[in-house]
Amino acid sequence: MSSCCINCQKLLEMADTFEVYKRVKLKYNSLQRFGDPPETDTIRVTPARPAPHPGRRPTPAYFDTALVDRDGLADVTGIEGVEVVQVRAIFKLPPEFGLYSHPLAYVEYFTGCLILAEAYGMWVVRCAMFLAISIHDLVTHTTLLSLQKIF
Repeated sequence: MSSCCINCQKLLEMADTFEVYKRVKLKYNSLQRFGDPPETDTIRVTPARPAPHPGRRPTPAYFDTALVDRDGLADVTGIEGVEVVQVRAIFKLPPEFGLYSHPLAYVEYFTGCLILAEAYGMWVVRCAMFLAISIHDLVTHTTLLSLQKIF
């Protein structure tokens, strides 16, 4: 099965390989704007692995959540200008698929509006779903993003 990616010069084939990362360190500025220096955060993505030996437990998958400044307004609007995502894969495309000098992230969106739970003082988010064709065809909202939009 082949498909074309945006701005690519080649069709994507099942046999194509990519550089895949299990963690990446990002620098970001605080949304609270206290003039603090940029901070560093690590985003981790690891798939589930079977037990390495009989009697050992399998390793569960681990996918970090992150904030995305999709419209480029988070520096003005603060927390209201970001969306919550779960990073499912971090990879870099080979040059034949286009001019992407930085890694990309495959992300799954959570609900668009952030709700503050008064009892806990924490934000509540849920997996964002939309109807594909019927009520039985709920699909998660996913996309590819530049790591430059994630913090």
